[in-house]
Amino acid sequence: MADSGVTNDLFQTTSWPSFSDNAIKLLRERYLRRDDSGILVENPDGMLQRVAHAIAEPARLFGEDAAFWEARFFERMRCLEFLPNSPTLMNAGLRAGQLAACFVLPIEDDLNSIFTAADFLSSLSMLLLALAALALLGLIIHRDHARL
Repeated sequence: MADSGVTNDLFQTTSWPSFSDNAIKLLRERYLRRDDSGILVENPDGMLQRVAHAIAEPARLFGEDAAFWEARFFERMRCLEFLPNSPTLMNAGLRAGQLAACFVLPIEDDLNSIFTAADFLSSLSMLLLALAALALLGLIIHRDHARL
């Protein structure tokens, strides 16, 4: 998306990490949230806060203090000691919430297991082809939702 939707208010602060100029450009183009009209609604600090909150939330399932872990994740990311993968930066805290960059299939060392995995991947490929066909028919797949 073009930077015409960038609001200067989001980028007036210098509180975010020392991202290079190229990194800021990439964040603006690919990672930072935009509203439905394409205007940026998040700055780098906001992105890191969104991600920290989302990846700390499961701590509650184990009786842990999610706010404690959120603060730790945020500080580690803010001083660039830790940055998660692209799907996490893009999707954490959104409806879909897909954080994984890859998936591992459990395949045992026997032909039945190998062919079961191959059959699953074949079905997945057919699903992806069907989605591509829908996209050609006018379905726009947006970052966290699909719309006609």
